Amino acid sequence: MTDGSMGTATTATPSVSRSLHRAWVDLRHSLVMFAAMSLANVLDYAYNVFLGRLLSAEGYGILVALQAILRIVAVSLEIVRTVTARYTARFLAQAQRADAGTFLRVALGQAVIWGSVASLLAGLFSRPMAQLLQIPAVGPVLVTAASLLPLAVKPVIGGVLQGAQRFVGLGLFHVVHAGFRLVLGVVLVRAGLDALGAIAALPIGTTGTILLGLGLLWAFLRRPGEQDTGLGAERSSLAAGLGGYASRTTVGLVGFAILVNMDALVVKHYAAPNLAGQYSMAITLGKIVLFMPVAFAQVLFPKSAAQHAQARDSSRLVRLSQAMTMVPCAALTATYFVFPDRIFRFVFGAHNPFHGPVLGVLALAMSGYALANVWLNYFLSVEQSGFVYMLPVALFAQLGLLIAFHANLMQVVTALAGTSIGLSIVGELWFRLVRPRLPGQGRERYGLDPL
Repeated sequence: MTDGSMGTATTATPSVSRSLHRAWVDLRHSLVMFAAMSLANVLDYAYNVFLGRLLSAEGYGILVALQAILRIVAVSLEIVRTVTARYTARFLAQAQRADAGTFLRVALGQAVIWGSVASLLAGLFSRPMAQLLQIPAVGPVLVTAASLLPLAVKPVIGGVLQGAQRFVGLGLFHVVHAGFRLVLGVVLVRAGLDALGAIAALPIGTTGTILLGLGLLWAFLRRPGEQDTGLGAERSSLAAGLGGYASRTTVGLVGFAILVNMDALVVKHYAAPNLAGQYSMAITLGKIVLFMPVAFAQVLFPKSAAQHAQARDSSRLVRLSQAMTMVPCAALTATYFVFPDRIFRFVFGAHNPFHGPVLGVLALAMSGYALANVWLNYFLSVEQSGFVYMLPVALFAQLGLLIAFHANLMQVVTALAGTSIGLSIVGELWFRLVRPRLPGQGRERYGLDPL
């Protein structure tokens, strides 16, 4: 009995050590991405603040309008990043490094083709677009059209860096992009180019970031000593699988994007202009709660995708990501409940325009969305599409609540909180339902390493 006990302890010790080491690596990667994304967000904010001071009022209006178009395109291209990250993680987890390189080259080629087509078409319609947006010169719109080509390539490189779990490189990729845009924007506007210079900083900065990313991924792009392990022979089946996965990803990401942005449209429709403008300030503060922990979901995605491809349990990863997401969310939500007046004065230089805990409840709603985003990334990474189709259900449920309850802003934010927390609970229930069918479950019962 003694020998048996000692044998069990001896074999268990390396497993525990490996588990602790991997937990530390996951934590370190999460903190690296959190720091990098936070710095990139600060630089993005600085870009808008500095150019708001340097540009003429008309020039800043042109910049904001054209940036809104590019943001819509960028949100749509998140689908490309997610799909690229998923397949890169799968290839590398199955030791198909040459196939990962082939996949990258094919994806880059497709991005260049479609980006070029989009830029050309947008350029052809630049003059009508300028007239529609009341932009006196067509130059800024033409530059915006040219931005579509590097904007199409960027998510491919970001997705491969994410899928390969090169989080230092991915963090640098985000920070350099924001830094390039800030520096170039200030320099070009100070050179007297006004809105044209501010917009030109976008494609130039993105192109510079792409060159950095290609340097980071050079080993994937050029490995002459390796042969593909079957990607070419199975390209048709891969394309079919990729198409199905892309369609599910589209449903999830587009549904989530609409879900977290519809409240502004509903309030704009029903509320008085002054109240809608005040609510936009609360939305700006609330989105900080949603986007601050997004780096943790970006770390979760490729790690759980890789473990899924190796038939290993990734449940520990989703719990770690949830815990790290809740730390900043809980801190900000508590602050928003306790100090709403001070926060409004600090950020906007104005008194809190709302009665009651509107800002705190909005932060609670954004915390629920942040957790739902963790679930969305996790289920996409392990190819469990059931939860994805809960997003349209939640979308219509929230829309119904907002249409029924919009007499005051407290009703609006309460509807958001109910929907987001409910969606998070659905994610937990769905996880408990599908977990027995996920690879690697139950191995830890037999003393095997679940990681």
